[in-house]
Amino acid sequence: MKDNLPFLQVSPLCELCSGAEESCRHLFFECDWSRNLLGLAANWIGVEAVHFKFQNWLRWLRYGFKVKWRRQMIRAVVAACVYTIWSERNRRIFRHQQLHPHQAFRLLQTELAVKLVNSNWAKANGPNSFLLDRIRTAI
Repeated sequence: MKDNLPFLQVSPLCELCSGAEESCRHLFFECDWSRNLLGLAANWIGVEAVHFKFQNWLRWLRYGFKVKWRRQMIRAVVAACVYTIWSERNRRIFRHQQLHPHQAFRLLQTELAVKLVNSNWAKANGPNSFLLDRIRTAI
């Protein structure tokens, strides 16, 4: 991934943990910083954090929950995590700033709250929506 940034002369190591060469698999599923963020998000929505291999994550996201609204909720939170991880990587490369996973998680909660409260999904799932209740208690 960093091979697309030769003009910056950056290290091939992961910007978030410096523990391995950066790859999509490492950045989103193996990096300690990312796993910390994913663990915070999983705990927030009442899901046991899964420390699977990459293929198992994909299988879990696709088939892990039988209830449609729960599956949609999990996907929304995972998508927000992916966005947050990528944003933090870019923040470190281009702005030379960094956030602790807990700080990044608070931003994730706020951004997800704004998007969900204003979305059709939130309206369709009504006031008893589990995720909306979690968001209201977090912000």
